[in-house]
Amino acid sequence: MVGIIVDASYHTIQGYVTCTTQLGIVSVYGVPYGSVVAGMRIFVRQMGGQATNQAFVYDGMAPNVSSMGSSGSLVYSSPLPGPLTTSLAQTGTTDVPSVSGMASAVGYFWHCFFYLPTLPTTVVTLFQMSAATGGTTLALEYLATGQLRMRSGTGHGYLTSGPIAPHSIHYIQIQPGIAGSELLIDGVASYGSLIGSGDIVTFAGSGMTYQLSLLANRDGSQMCPIGSWISKFGYGTSGTSSSPLLLPDSLPEQDSDLPTSTSASSITALYALLCEDSVGTGVLVNSATSGGATGVGATIVSPPATIAITGPY
Repeated sequence: MVGIIVDASYHTIQGYVTCTTQLGIVSVYGVPYGSVVAGMRIFVRQMGGQATNQAFVYDGMAPNVSSMGSSGSLVYSSPLPGPLTTSLAQTGTTDVPSVSGMASAVGYFWHCFFYLPTLPTTVVTLFQMSAATGGTTLALEYLATGQLRMRSGTGHGYLTSGPIAPHSIHYIQIQPGIAGSELLIDGVASYGSLIGSGDIVTFAGSGMTYQLSLLANRDGSQMCPIGSWISKFGYGTSGTSSSPLLLPDSLPEQDSDLPTSTSASSITALYALLCEDSVGTGVLVNSATSGGATGVGATIVSPPATIAITGPY
């Protein structure tokens, strides 16, 4: 049967986790230590044919991957051949722009679907934006605890209050300056600030250009596990530094539901809706129609990554 982890707090002390199944709440033994958090799906098998003690044994992970269309996601598909000099970054003149009149993170937004096949053993990066001139960075990281952290190089940012279960599809929205909704996971806000109450992630705008890396840092470090993917990555402005606007908090079901330059006159998609290319291609197409990034693409520099139909749409 499939069981969904309810509580793993007794795992290292008692040797079992509790799961909800079609038979109700059960205890499951034999789950590898440190490999699960609440919300993850595993296969469980009852001890003995007629056991009545609701004790089960672990029978493997139960990943939840779905495909809902002909466009794909950027996915890691093979082991790394060695250290990388760059990850999935834009190159040359295709750097990601920022708005000259907006110097802070307030008024900008980031969003994407993502999937990790397992709980990582160390910190991994879902996406990173680093200044083309070096120094300034901004990254969405997934921790070994299952928590998500949006962090700038200055240490400012946000941390989810609890684990975000891997091997399930999640949609994230980051919108600094919207108090109480700066970090939304599947439309729900449950996070805290990294440095004191009201902390806002640092982002240097003012026309600075950035390089975008997906599923790893720009230098190839903190790579996500093989099988991880990201889809429908978007970045832009949803207002101004003095008047940021809240993005729609419902989970998008089609491209037209995503915040883009055509969704409202106040939204500028600087770089949006990546990963819509044909399966097996090595180029990501930017489908934004305004904001100075029209027609800009991003070449997949990292050889283990490819476009595959494993994500939404």
